[in-house]
Amino acid sequence: METISWLFESGGTMMYPLSFAAFIALVIIGERIFALKQSKILKPELVRFIRNLKTRDDLSHAEQLSKTHSGPFANILLVGLENRSLPVSEIRQFVEDQGQYEVRFLEKGMGLLETIAGTAPLMGLLGTVVGIIKVFQKIKEIGLNDPGAFSGGISEALITTAVGLVIGIIVLVSYNLLTKKAENLVAEIEQNVNQLIQKMKQIELSSPSDVKKEQNV
Repeated sequence: METISWLFESGGTMMYPLSFAAFIALVIIGERIFALKQSKILKPELVRFIRNLKTRDDLSHAEQLSKTHSGPFANILLVGLENRSLPVSEIRQFVEDQGQYEVRFLEKGMGLLETIAGTAPLMGLLGTVVGIIKVFQKIKEIGLNDPGAFSGGISEALITTAVGLVIGIIVLVSYNLLTKKAENLVAEIEQNVNQLIQKMKQIELSSPSDVKKEQNV
């Protein structure tokens, strides 16, 4: 606590927007870490069910199961399953349209995080400029005879730069890691949806022959 208090006293007014930016970034990072857990996006129950699809009844059960879950993956699957009677090209178009909408959830807050990563060092630089201006004002008033009189301006200049850089580096690394995580989830969703479409068409093609066999029997 003493260190934080000293930073605010020595860093000057720019420490307040820097602290606010850091707080917002921490909130977003924490929320994204929780929201982008693989088990929360790619529901294991849905993934297992898709891999074991064999009959038309399984497709109906998969549709009902998708309705009981929430999230991007379940919503995309539901669109595909609800339109399974359409040609593959049309199913893919519906799925892609829904996917473009759902990806917003995976990227939620990332734009703001990127903005903070870029502006935090600039705010620190602004604090540096303000501190240097104060130094020159003191020099103009009292000259160079009393270095302690303008040391506060130098301290403000250095501290805000350091804090801005630290915030920027941490947020930028977090942004890159979270972006990569979101991209990996999108790739896995696409893989599972493609598997679903393939299985739906296989079931559609195999069903007529099954019906004929039953009729012949």
